[in-house]
Amino acid sequence: MANVQNPTTFTIVDAKATADKVTAFRLLLSQTSGGPYTLASTDDAVSSLTQGTDPSGNATFTGTIAALNLGLAPGTWYAVAEAKNAGGYSANSPEVAFDIVPPPPSPPTGFSVA
Repeated sequence: MANVQNPTTFTIVDAKATADKVTAFRLLLSQTSGGPYTLASTDDAVSSLTQGTDPSGNATFTGTIAALNLGLAPGTWYAVAEAKNAGGYSANSPEVAFDIVPPPPSPPTGFSVA
């Protein structure tokens, strides 16, 4: 399966979010599989995310991310998420990959035939 290109949303599945009293999530990115990762977003409060359930009944949290194709270098990127509660941040989620594809160039400013 091909990587998603220029993603605009993320979804986190967390079966223990309620029991663990998760209050927020954050995303981390790397151009190298396995990291090291750098912070890609400030904390997204659970209340600011669209909440739902997956087919297995696990809690899901979906949010929007900035237009990454405007801020990240073209190529394959790797992302992980961390959950946060009063005790701090969790270990990393499983890693996902996505591709940043630059927009096509602007049209030529002049063109003629003779």
